[in-house]
Amino acid sequence: MYRDYVLYKSSDDGLVNIFAVKIDSGMRYRVTSSRFGADYPTISPTARNCLFSDYTSEGYNLAEIPLDPSS
Repeated sequence: MYRDYVLYKSSDDGLVNIFAVKIDSGMRYRVTSSRFGADYPTISPTARNCLFSDYTSEGYNLAEIPLDPSS
């Protein structure tokens, strides 16, 4: 959960990425655009960033992106 969004991983577009769905409207947004896949989303203690496991050609790396519902 992040504010009024639920974050989840999905492979609806053929590659696992992190998505957010706004609870009241059901609008769905893609949060990550990982080249090989993104997994295990979590919200940082400050609630300003999303941390996730970004799969690369060399294995998994910890990645962090700002959470900005307006974008």
